[in-house]
Amino acid sequence: MLKSKLTQKIILINFLALVILALGLFILSNHKTYIKNSEYKNLISYSLFIKNTLLTPKTVKKIPSKIINNNENIAFGYKSEKIDKKSENKIDFTINEFYAQKFLNNLLTPDISIKIYNSKVNLIASNKEKSSVTNPLNLKDLPLVLLGKVKEIKTETVDGNLIYISSLNYREKIIGIVIIEGGKNAINQALKDIRNAISIMFLLSLVINVILSIYLAKKITSPLYRLVNTANLISFKNSYNGEIPDFSKRKDEIGELSIALRKMVETLWQRLIASKNFASDISHEIKNPLSSLRSASETLLVLKDEEKRNNMAKIICKDIIRLDRLVNEISNLSKLDYELAKSEVFEIDICELLNNIIEIKKIGFENINFKTNLNFTKCPKIIANDVKIAQVFDNIISNAISFSKDFDTITINAFIKKNHLIISIEDEGIGIPNENLKKIFERFYSNRKKDDDNSHSGLGLAISKHIIESMGGKIFALNKNNKGAKFVIVLKNYK
Repeated sequence: MLKSKLTQKIILINFLALVILALGLFILSNHKTYIKNSEYKNLISYSLFIKNTLLTPKTVKKIPSKIINNNENIAFGYKSEKIDKKSENKIDFTINEFYAQKFLNNLLTPDISIKIYNSKVNLIASNKEKSSVTNPLNLKDLPLVLLGKVKEIKTETVDGNLIYISSLNYREKIIGIVIIEGGKNAINQALKDIRNAISIMFLLSLVINVILSIYLAKKITSPLYRLVNTANLISFKNSYNGEIPDFSKRKDEIGELSIALRKMVETLWQRLIASKNFASDISHEIKNPLSSLRSASETLLVLKDEEKRNNMAKIICKDIIRLDRLVNEISNLSKLDYELAKSEVFEIDICELLNNIIEIKKIGFENINFKTNLNFTKCPKIIANDVKIAQVFDNIISNAISFSKDFDTITINAFIKKNHLIISIEDEGIGIPNENLKKIFERFYSNRKKDDDNSHSGLGLAISKHIIESMGGKIFALNKNNKGAKFVIVLKNYK
């Protein structure tokens, strides 16, 4: 089913909007990560700027080191590994609150909250009076920063704000931390822009999808509508002049349907014409023996001489036999299509078939010489119905015999040429007029003398042509250079 071009087009068009939507979601997901990373870099740059500004001898003040009791945990319930009892007379450092606050007040950060804490997590500076920055006491990883086990923490709030925490180191001591929170507005704005872009992409894909669907519907329904209307028109007016639209240039099922319909209608119309002509030909052919019968019967009624009456009775009997044979052959011809469609096919040895027919003919026609030239290293086999193909060769050989005189030679040649099996049957008779080489395969055509015994209906070659063409082959007639006729049969299906 997926090999269907129309199916592929329909799937492609309906899949397009989904692809664009999926692409937009993929871009949104990737872009959200990219924006977060970008905002984190922004927060880190603020952190570095703060460190470079505040961690200088002018902004850091000295304080006496104090012993912190075991119970004086830095708001987190842990003991500082940096403090020992021998550090009582040592000097510690802390950030100057005045300089830190002054620095943050002058720092233009409308969407970013910054808080600076000392090593005991006491707030010493903030850029916002009512900062929404997260309470550091709620950050479980903060002790790792204060103990120097990690340099930074990246996290985010429930409402989407980014948090960046970094230690403030001075002379290899951690004297505080800086907590920077922000980026939510920038992220939300960027995501909003992406969503708007995706909405535009989706609406665009929807419009494209609708336009393509209308186009596809037009490409399907319009030609189908034309085909239906034309078919109805042909049915209504009962005539055909090639009106079926030609969509053969389309490389899809519509084009194939157009070709099939044109071929079907043309074939049906040709058969209607052929049936009409066939009926006319039958009427003409039957009329001749009937006229002869009528004339002979009327004459018989008035004749008194017994010998003349007997001769007239013989003429009547001869015409009846001719009429009976003609009716039988017409019946056979009319049933030929059905029989060919229903008949079984077999592998037939062409050499054996020809030899059998010739042997039978030799028995009935001892005064005729038969010559066969079967030029095969291995005799080919054809795929055909044995009765019908035998009828073809019997018709042509019988036709050749009827035009031959005593001791004439009939030659049968068979050979392979350019992947075709070619069989020719030649006689030494009167030949065929060049203008009639094609007509001889028409129904009831005869090239015989008027004084012929009328034992031939003129249907044999027409039947033979029909059988050969139903096998995908062809048959034609030629005139020999010296004298006589030559019939050639070309077959493709052989082994």
